[in-house]
Amino acid sequence: MNQILKVEGVTKRFGGIRALYRVSLHVGEKEILGLIGPNGSGKTTLINVITGVYEPKEGEVLYNGENLVGLPPHQIAMKGIVRTFQLTRPFGNLSVIDNVIVGSLLKSDDIVEAREKSIETLEMVGLGDYVHVLSKDLTTGNRKRLELARALTMEPSLMLLDESLAGLTLAEMRENLTLLKKIRSERGISMIVVEHVVKAVMDVSDRIVVLDAGEKIAEGDPRSIAKNEKVIEVYLGKAM
Repeated sequence: MNQILKVEGVTKRFGGIRALYRVSLHVGEKEILGLIGPNGSGKTTLINVITGVYEPKEGEVLYNGENLVGLPPHQIAMKGIVRTFQLTRPFGNLSVIDNVIVGSLLKSDDIVEAREKSIETLEMVGLGDYVHVLSKDLTTGNRKRLELARALTMEPSLMLLDESLAGLTLAEMRENLTLLKKIRSERGISMIVVEHVVKAVMDVSDRIVVLDAGEKIAEGDPRSIAKNEKVIEVYLGKAM
């Protein structure tokens, strides 16, 4: 499997606080990598380093062989790494389709093409019947789908999903997990899934990386992670 992302020896400090220490991981083509760990373990900090929000003190972030360290977030997004956020931020007074068209126009100056792409993407994520609804009137679950649609119109090769299941019902979680697998299958997009719902991330991920206090403490397939004694001690609490 070709590796599209390699994080090598990344260290990040905030003053005297060490948020990440020599963290390394990789993501392959069409792979879903789960990223888990206790609160404060460094998960979101790592996402911020990959996307250019923070610059690491040490280490490299290689995307298709290119070191991204020092590039601003918008340039990294244009190269194909796009993220979603736990707290969705749609333009509330714009319709669903207009929210998505805004993202499409970052890749195309053709408004007709952007609209067609937006409609196709909304159909894919299950929002085809909501194109003219104001985004502020969507349910939490549908706002999460809108966030995915906006990310997809950027035509990413790698999506970073920061707690995309937060606030969802059990049924909505199952639907969104199925959607992530569909996106991977149909569009060939790799993903890093940051999630606190452990069973969900176990179900959707090909591999899992576990952070604790800014360090990687385990990496492997979901079954081995669920039985890892150190992971159980610091995060899971019991074997799954």
